[in-house]
Amino acid sequence: MKKGINHLLVIGQLTSDMEISNFNVISDSKRKIELLGYKWIDVIGRRRTRELVDVRHCVYHYLYQNNWNYTRIAKEFNRNHASVLYAVRKVDSLVMHNKSFRNMYNQFIRT
Repeated sequence: MKKGINHLLVIGQLTSDMEISNFNVISDSKRKIELLGYKWIDVIGRRRTRELVDVRHCVYHYLYQNNWNYTRIAKEFNRNHASVLYAVRKVDSLVMHNKSFRNMYNQFIRT
C-alpha cells in the first residue's frame, strides 16, 4: 500500500514540475515577443497582419521544440491543432527559403 502512495507522490511531483516548466516556456515566449516589439495579447489575438502571423508561427515552433504537442499549443492560442501543425511545418520551410523570415526567427530564438 505504501508503494501506491509513493507512486502518487512521484506522479504529483512530475505534474508539478511539468507545470513549472510549461510556465517557464510561456514566460520566456512572452519575453521574447516583447523584445521583438510585439505584445502577447496581439500574438494570441485574431489579427492576421503578416508580421503578427510570422511571430505567432515562431512561437508555435518554439513551443513545439520545447516538447509541447500541437493540441496543447492550439488550446493556448485558441486555434485548431491542424493550424498549428501547418504553421510549425511552414516555419521550417520559411527558415530555409526566406531570408527576412530567417533573420526574424533567429532573432526570436536568440533573445
